[in-house]
Amino acid sequence: MEKRRVRLEINGVVCGLITEETDEYMHELAAEIGEMMNEVMAASPFITKESAAVTAALIYLDTVKKDEFKELEKKKKISELEKRNLELERQAAQLRKENNRLSDESAALFKQIENGIDSDERRTLEDKITDLEWQLAQADKGQSATEENVALPPIDKKVKLRNPLRNSEWEENDFVTFFEKKHEK
Repeated sequence: MEKRRVRLEINGVVCGLITEETDEYMHELAAEIGEMMNEVMAASPFITKESAAVTAALIYLDTVKKDEFKELEKKKKISELEKRNLELERQAAQLRKENNRLSDESAALFKQIENGIDSDERRTLEDKITDLEWQLAQADKGQSATEENVALPPIDKKVKLRNPLRNSEWEENDFVTFFEKKHEK
């Protein structure tokens, strides 16, 4: 924009300014300063116009400085939140990677069980699958807790999957289902 002269009157005091701002904007500022000066002079009837103008300028400058400080604080907070968000996204990516690894490992163990193995190996693998599923569930809970920024309570219980073809009572009495052979120990 081009600089030009603007003539303003504030409470009977005429001043000329050189500015790039519009006449309307400058007249609005002059009216606002005039109102502030009138408020100061109403509060202190023996104050001079010059002192009222200085007081109005101090009030205005104080407001501007406080607003600048608040804006700076907001920018700092936004920066901190952006850093925290990046860290949470990184943690979520790691948890997704771990979940995928655990799912793949669990699927491989199920496939190995389906292909047939002896009962001792089967029990070992079933226990391992149970552990992996428990870890996967914990990782899922950890991911949702990380996204919500909530700490998880420790969980002590393992989930034990039960084979519907087995009955603990039958095994205690040395019964064998037609799905498996009884191995001598």
